[in-house]
Amino acid sequence: MKGISIVRAVSLSLACSLVIAGAASKSGTASAKDPAPSAAAAASNANASDAPIDKAGAAALKKAKASYQAGQLKDAEDRLNRLIKANGKSAAAEEAMVMLADIGLRQGKSDQTLALITRFRRYFGNSEHLPRMAYYQGQAALRLGRNAEAAKAFAAAAVSAKNATVYANAGKGLWALVDAGGLSAEDMEATLELLDKDPSLKAAMMERVGDQYLREGRFQAARATFQDWMDRYSKLDGASRVKDKLRQASDAPSQNRTILLMAPMTGEFAEIGRALKEGAQLAVDENNARGAVRVETRSLDDQGNLIVGIHRLRKAMREEKIDAVLGPAMSDVSAAAAVDLSARKSKVPMVTPTATTHGIAALGDGIYQLNVTTGTLGQRIASYATGCLKLKDFAILAPESEYGYQLAEAFQKTVERKGGNVVSVQYFQPESNDLAPQFEEIRKQAAKLYFEKLKMEGNPPDNDPKAYAKALADSTLPLDGLFLAATNGEEAYKLASQAAFNKIRAQFLGSSGWNDKSMLHRSSTTAIQGAYFSVDFQDNPKTEVYLAFQRAFAAKWKHPPDKVAALAYDAARFLLQGMASSPGEDQLIPGLKSIRSFNGVLGRISFDEKYGANSNAALYRVEKKGFKEVESCPEAE
Repeated sequence: MKGISIVRAVSLSLACSLVIAGAASKSGTASAKDPAPSAAAAASNANASDAPIDKAGAAALKKAKASYQAGQLKDAEDRLNRLIKANGKSAAAEEAMVMLADIGLRQGKSDQTLALITRFRRYFGNSEHLPRMAYYQGQAALRLGRNAEAAKAFAAAAVSAKNATVYANAGKGLWALVDAGGLSAEDMEATLELLDKDPSLKAAMMERVGDQYLREGRFQAARATFQDWMDRYSKLDGASRVKDKLRQASDAPSQNRTILLMAPMTGEFAEIGRALKEGAQLAVDENNARGAVRVETRSLDDQGNLIVGIHRLRKAMREEKIDAVLGPAMSDVSAAAAVDLSARKSKVPMVTPTATTHGIAALGDGIYQLNVTTGTLGQRIASYATGCLKLKDFAILAPESEYGYQLAEAFQKTVERKGGNVVSVQYFQPESNDLAPQFEEIRKQAAKLYFEKLKMEGNPPDNDPKAYAKALADSTLPLDGLFLAATNGEEAYKLASQAAFNKIRAQFLGSSGWNDKSMLHRSSTTAIQGAYFSVDFQDNPKTEVYLAFQRAFAAKWKHPPDKVAALAYDAARFLLQGMASSPGEDQLIPGLKSIRSFNGVLGRISFDEKYGANSNAALYRVEKKGFKEVESCPEAE
């Protein structure tokens, strides 16, 4: 059910305003004989907040409240905003924000209300009105169709409420949302985690989670959930009902093969999770439409957090039938998941489509990385420079970031393994524009090589130190290769230009950050011409196979795919190919190992001989009018 229809269902049963509601406890009730204090009165109570009492603010709040009660919302809103601006973090400002949230909802300003609630939490983290504001958050999120956020907010409001009205309305909001079908089982599981302090709510939600698993045909998960309910709440009135559901789940047939999609489905990185889910689901739907071995998907929201991700992965592996994990999307969560699966000697493979941290695939058997890792990019350009270009002596200039560290380390180790020599490794702050100190150090090392070469050729320079200093100051010093590990085209151009300005002549080398054709539109492109760089997949290759994928994706999801979606599509196709060749459920990892290369929509995927890491990075040369792909050579392999 879409968000708007659920909003109607919830709004029919809930009043938006709680500003003048009673402040009775959960177990008590507000009555005419024992009227609860108003919110304004509560705000003036010294125990209501740590904020200072301000008489002028209290007077302004009283006038705003009079306008509010008279239905003059615009006048009340203006007064409240002036109060907050003038009185900062006072108790009056605290109560004013609560009233403003209510008014914002009444006026349909859901986004503005959510922003106000975030600000309120920052200013008044110990306020007794936090449950009320959590309830308002649930209402606002619901109206924006953000059902999972709304459910969590309603749950948080209920478990922390000391006011009977807030508690009742938050519970109504939660159950109206759940019973209207507005949440997936994963959304309900995430909400369930917030209800530990209220056993009655937790028991009711746990039963509903089991019901949702039954509806989705996830019988193993349903069995585990209902059994957990019986273990915890067997003395409650609904025990016989849940026992019947447990029997129903236990008698159900076995499921189809299942791929667990693990990514941040909510939070800061939710767009990545959505793209991963859509790309993978398209591949699975195409597989099922062809009549191949039927496969289902399950979603796991790891929130981009490795602790949350591992906790939920272990729960899913314990309670459900999982044949393979597609994901996680983020590198740190991927590494943690790989270690966890390997430590338990799991026969379930994991394929992360997007993680770029080098070495994740080496953490265990059946762990795959489809995206070209940062370390692989550094290895690839170093192998090409030493093996194909026959360069020997190098310097490295990289940003002080995880990207820069990984590239520099991989490049240096590969050069040294190939018999080359890295004479200087320098790092810089990405925002810095003056790299003179770094280039001075590189020049010193280049000068040593230059003078040593002159000696070997029988042309030593004058032993006078002044002659050395003059040569160092005036000469353009040669160096075989200079690896400029730029993060983007602007940075690549800056590094190359400053190298030339600091009188260093070398073969420029780079990585994926150089893959930016905006560099070619500079007034002077001579600084970058002739540079070589390694690169992972292109975002939008103009190949027929990619265009076909693009059309199918847009037809299904009504928007174009991005790189994450394409990688997830290929990851799912890789797993599906392994499933087709390995009928036995415990044979999937051996089946995947037999696939040494794979034609993806973004390009060919070639796995490392030892581990499941994609080693197929491309090489390009910067020319005047564009980037030209170059072939490697046997010496570089």
